[in-house]
Amino acid sequence: MLALITFVVISSGVAAGLGYIVYLITRRKIRTSWLRAIISLFSGVVILLATAVVFIFYGFLIPATDSQVLVGKQQHLRISLFPGPSDSAVMQDKGYDIEIFAPESTGIDQDFSFRLSVSDFHSPAALPSLTAILSFPASVQARTLNSCGNKSIPGIASDVIAACSPNNENSDRSRFSLTWDVTPTRAGSVVLAAELLDFPPADGPIDISGNWQASLELNGNEVFSNENETYVGPIRGSAGGVTFIPFFLTPGKPSVQISNFYLDLSSMQVRVPVQVKNTLGVSGRTYTLLALAGSILAGALGTGWFWQLVQIVRNRKNTGS
Repeated sequence: MLALITFVVISSGVAAGLGYIVYLITRRKIRTSWLRAIISLFSGVVILLATAVVFIFYGFLIPATDSQVLVGKQQHLRISLFPGPSDSAVMQDKGYDIEIFAPESTGIDQDFSFRLSVSDFHSPAALPSLTAILSFPASVQARTLNSCGNKSIPGIASDVIAACSPNNENSDRSRFSLTWDVTPTRAGSVVLAAELLDFPPADGPIDISGNWQASLELNGNEVFSNENETYVGPIRGSAGGVTFIPFFLTPGKPSVQISNFYLDLSSMQVRVPVQVKNTLGVSGRTYTLLALAGSILAGALGTGWFWQLVQIVRNRKNTGS
């Protein structure tokens, strides 16, 4: 918003300076009144159009707060964690789905949600209360409605917000979801890091220190791999002479970088960057009105009328004295 106000002030100042030049030329060089009026009007129209073009370019360069450019696509990572090695029957009724949702980009001072969900699909579902922490840089403000209340969580620093799911025996214990509301205050790349605490539960079907495996989906597409790389997309089998098979994390390979996500299941941590962009500080409609008003003001100042008015006031003061 401050940058926009500065831009409007500078454009008005430049227009006033050009208007002063027009005023001097028409006053000293032009004797015919109608020719002065035509030159002043022409100057005002040219400056109005030039200012409008600059405002349009500025609006394309920096998005408004409600611009679709800021609404980056939602990043969605799904981790299906199973006992391993697994067969199809085991995979169907034992394990957990961990899902992370975060936007790809946002604007300064624009709120967004970072969400972490865990589903228990082994039978019977008995997922205990869930606790997770979100770490964030100093340029971010974060809060959550999933408060941990009086629960003591050791090692919590000022740049970490803990969230806890309700521990209610009567609630649906097959799925819990934790949400943090995040507000970035500076442009750049913001890295958010979430960590599940005391997960998987000790009485569950998976021992994270033992044998397990996890498949991945990114934005609805399964993650595959060959001997050299991972690949995200609807592809299975051979493509271009290269064989792709479903990718799995295991105790021997518990971490991976998939697109923007860095995942480490040995510590139950995931990191994801969110790109924070500069904004105009106002909505698109408000900026359009400001641009229109600024262009008209610049055009009016460009005619030199302001300096003519100043001269008239000075002459009246001199006459009065």
